[in-house]
Amino acid sequence: MKEIKLFIYQLSLYVQSGVKFAIATVIHVDGSAYRRPGARMLINENGDWHGGISGGCLEGDMLKKAQLAILSNQNKIVRYDTREDDPFELGISLGCNGLIEILISPDVEYAKFLLKLLQVHVQSSEPSILDHVFQLNNTNSSCSRHQIPTTPIVSVFSKEETDQVLNQHHSQFKTIDNAIFFIEYLPVIPRVVLYGNLFDSKSLIELCDYLSWDVCWVGNPLKMNSLLKNKVQSFFHWDDSFKLNNHDAVVLMTHDFDRDVLILKYLISIDFKGYIGVLGPSKRMNKIIKQLESSSVYQYDSVFFGPIGLDIGAEGPSEIALAIVSEIIAYNSSREGNFLKNRQKPIHTN
Repeated sequence: MKEIKLFIYQLSLYVQSGVKFAIATVIHVDGSAYRRPGARMLINENGDWHGGISGGCLEGDMLKKAQLAILSNQNKIVRYDTREDDPFELGISLGCNGLIEILISPDVEYAKFLLKLLQVHVQSSEPSILDHVFQLNNTNSSCSRHQIPTTPIVSVFSKEETDQVLNQHHSQFKTIDNAIFFIEYLPVIPRVVLYGNLFDSKSLIELCDYLSWDVCWVGNPLKMNSLLKNKVQSFFHWDDSFKLNNHDAVVLMTHDFDRDVLILKYLISIDFKGYIGVLGPSKRMNKIIKQLESSSVYQYDSVFFGPIGLDIGAEGPSEIALAIVSEIIAYNSSREGNFLKNRQKPIHTN
């Protein structure tokens, strides 16, 4: 999410400056690759570039190809294929064994559309889908945005392909005649709803700020650090009302047993389905659940992550914040948070 916001910032500067530039977008990957579909790189006519489409092995070559596309003013597709383990086939050394297809577009009008759609997306609390259409060997391009689940996908994709994008958070592309059709899934910008304003909230807020995650901070505003207030998107008093959505990750760091019980009762009452993490040991969490059960509030389909965070041996506020953020990422990705070396399935599902 940090990358998309940096891309928006740099793209807006390019559009305003009038400098000639191209956008290189990964549209398809088969096999192993450092980046997935949707990764982007900005290249201007002076040789400056921002973003990335690989781990560093393709950017130099892409810089040259993008500048040629700028000179010819034509959309181009570039393929890098190292599935045969021949590092000398392309004249560059790649660290992965896979096929990577990248679309280069110098179309300024397309860039302006893309900029507006990405700006709308980062302000949204829902995932989105972008439909891209590129004509090769000219600069006719288009881009549109749709919110899930009412997403009209261009008809060149089958229902099965569309369902894969929507349900499995994949991207899809297809070539028909001289046109490239690319459906891009954009996940929601993560938002952490943090209850608590004691000293350990600082590390979590700072880590979320570094990742460009949104934070809604709930506590006593009079006790909230003024510098930290500038790093959150919103802050509220304990008794204030505000909107929660099921893409939020709720983190309870109140250090107050009774307040945690009240907050959990509220989350259950509104049928909140997102991540809920509670700071404190197992004994405390079990006591909270018994309290909820005694008041006939607790629902057995409710899942509380308490103790909060992945089991990485975290000590101190900074490491605990890292464990919490890691657990939220794992939860949003439907992963268990185990060692990658023990994973039998591919690291990426697309």
